[in-house]
Amino acid sequence: MRKSEALKVHEEVLEWRKSVGSRSEIQASYHSIGTVYLNDQKYDMALDYFKKAMKVQKELSENPELDKADDRNGFNNKHSFAATHSNVGLVHLRTGNLLEAERQIKQALELYTEYFFGEQTLDISYCYHNLGMIYRRLKQYDKTHEYYTKSLNIKLKYLGEKSIDVGTTYMNLATLELARKNVQMFFDYSAKCYEILNECLSDKNHHQIMMAKENYAHGLFLMNRKEESKEIFLETIAVHEERNDFEKGLLVLYKNMIYYLKEQKQFRTIFRFLAPVMKTKLLRAYHYIIMDEVYENLNDESLREDNLCLEYGIEKFPNSIDLLQYSGTKYFDRDFVELRDFTLKIYNLFKKIGKNENLPIILFSQAMLETNREKYAEKAFLLINEGLKIMPDDTEILAMKAYAFCLDKKYQECLDILTMLTENSTKNHSVLKPYFEDILDMGEANDQDCENFLKEVTDLNNKLHKVE
Repeated sequence: MRKSEALKVHEEVLEWRKSVGSRSEIQASYHSIGTVYLNDQKYDMALDYFKKAMKVQKELSENPELDKADDRNGFNNKHSFAATHSNVGLVHLRTGNLLEAERQIKQALELYTEYFFGEQTLDISYCYHNLGMIYRRLKQYDKTHEYYTKSLNIKLKYLGEKSIDVGTTYMNLATLELARKNVQMFFDYSAKCYEILNECLSDKNHHQIMMAKENYAHGLFLMNRKEESKEIFLETIAVHEERNDFEKGLLVLYKNMIYYLKEQKQFRTIFRFLAPVMKTKLLRAYHYIIMDEVYENLNDESLREDNLCLEYGIEKFPNSIDLLQYSGTKYFDRDFVELRDFTLKIYNLFKKIGKNENLPIILFSQAMLETNREKYAEKAFLLINEGLKIMPDDTEILAMKAYAFCLDKKYQECLDILTMLTENSTKNHSVLKPYFEDILDMGEANDQDCENFLKEVTDLNNKLHKVE
């Protein structure tokens, strides 16, 4: 793996500092390298280097005379120790070890407080901010508010209101108030955040402005200012669309629609909001599912429009597996001929637009999902066999057939396919793994045949891992 330029420079500096022998500078290099790994989300490597830094920092704290290069080293070391504890806490926060994150950041806070003689500085504000994030994830919302507010007040003192850091803190406060279901405060903080970031950042499509804008639109939506909300949402969706980032555009709508769908049951509102968006290129699985539920509750077939048809969605978003799987369920309650015709229709559509690599998923994802339903077992086998007529050597389809045999308690037939796939597999380990896991998750063997079968599957699975 190619190292970043920053990491190369820090490593070269570390080697030079080791040759000079300055311990305070060596620990600084360890800390810097750890920070690079932290920013690259390589958390194990980051912790390794932070621990190396802390070891030297502890030695210097106990014996400052060890480093003759700087007679102020003992005083400076306290700040370095605090910074490393803070970063270690951030690693644990990002990896979900919240109690250790709290312990490390509180230790950093104590050291910073001693170093700055009790003055509330920006270093301390960042500790408050991270503690607030920990308590929010622990759902301790009063503590979250306390520490976010402490952080905000220090930032306002040193940076003034028109700064990116202040705007980001308002965004965090908005997220907190949304979790506490305080709609008015969520809206107020979101509006403040959007105003500040919009003024501080020249790039109006910067990802932070986009997040702030979407939160502000969400606030408008929850305050029943729907027309204003819709206008802003459509602006953000257009930006996501330009970037080919359709998933984010989807989620912008999804998180708001679910609120009205599940909590308010305002189906007409949802339809009016989504209808114009459905005409854009953003037709995806969640849109389709939401609109289908809206239609069902409105009981008004006249609302269905031609541009909502399945072919449109698949053609615009051929990789939307959720959309295809969901749509396929519409056909499973019908006779096999209709189901087969549906899958072949999608197969031909994908051939037409040159997406042959996705054909197994398009044709047979429903067979995989439905094999464990007794009423659909026969259809699933028929559908899998239809697939093998088209692609007889496809690993995905054959693995589905093995799983179907397993559920039908035809253990030898299942083993024959798994053995063949394992022996011939060179590049398809990731395809086979889920099927082995599903079969082995069947639970305890309920008869001798099943026990012997699961033992042989386990042996094949171990063999697959060794090949890998």
